[in-house]
Amino acid sequence: MNAHAVERDRTTVPYPIWGDFGGRCLAGGCEISSELFLPGARPLGLERAGSYLLGTWRTADGTIHRFLRALGAYNAPIACSMFSTEGGDRLARLPDKEASTYSGGIVTTLDADHVHFRPAGGGGAFRHSIGDAVALWEEGDLLSVRGARVAIPTQWFNPWRGGGGGYAVTAKYRGKAVIAGQPADGFFAHETHFFPPGQNFMASPFGWGGREIHWGHMATAFDDGSFIDASLACGADGWGFAMLTDEKGVFHSTTDVEVGADVRPNGYPERIVYRFLDQEWCWQIDPKGERADLQSNGMIGAEGTLTRVGETRRVVASMGTIDWWCDGRAAAIPRATANSRFCR
Repeated sequence: MNAHAVERDRTTVPYPIWGDFGGRCLAGGCEISSELFLPGARPLGLERAGSYLLGTWRTADGTIHRFLRALGAYNAPIACSMFSTEGGDRLARLPDKEASTYSGGIVTTLDADHVHFRPAGGGGAFRHSIGDAVALWEEGDLLSVRGARVAIPTQWFNPWRGGGGGYAVTAKYRGKAVIAGQPADGFFAHETHFFPPGQNFMASPFGWGGREIHWGHMATAFDDGSFIDASLACGADGWGFAMLTDEKGVFHSTTDVEVGADVRPNGYPERIVYRFLDQEWCWQIDPKGERADLQSNGMIGAEGTLTRVGETRRVVASMGTIDWWCDGRAAAIPRATANSRFCR
């Protein structure tokens, strides 16, 4: 590049100040180890802001059950959030059942290569353990599941000026669950966040700062025994990534992702199309996949299924958990049907 071209770029490209990478991430696969989940973990000099257990299971009649639990370094700050489509037309909250789940102090212990989370003092029905190959999650009589890891875990890191950044690691597991006495099939994930002291995903550039528009954790099993696993996101300032293990077991990772979406009048996405690395994938909302708002802050959630565009195999189990912001920031995403001849 000659001197004239350099000068031209300097006057037309809005370069950030040194040390500022905007929303650009490092993203890729990783292997997890026990120290990642212990209270004193400090990867990249950041503190553990919280872990999140999230799972989606369907019973034989198609009823969807969704569980979400937050874990701090030394406590479960709130009860487990629970949703179900039973008897309704969307994923409604179950406040009576939520009230019976545990909140309070948590003791974290290490046993060989497994990390165990249990209520302090031995009370409460909550149990969780996680290792490289298997994980366990129990909420008393409401949920019991043991699952095997389905694919390579994913990680992303977004640094910012001043010695900070956001870092997240997610591992997913496939497991047959028992939910209130009923067998169900699906997936669950353990997602761990690390931030500078006093910050978390919401109190950072991603949440209240407006950077995240959409982020989803997805896994799909087919009738031939194959499956896919993905973490897909898009946002402002160049934030976004696609990390996906395909049906052949090949892992793909990139931060160059095109996203289109068709959105319902009430703000929930009907479908989301992702294009990256010469591939095209489509998330389709479940007929009852709208999820009740958790925080009344503009961020909503939904359940659906991710498949490669043109997929013909039958889906036998899926988790398609997404976050989506309805505060106006999603207006930047173009319509999917205008850009895809497949997802209509």
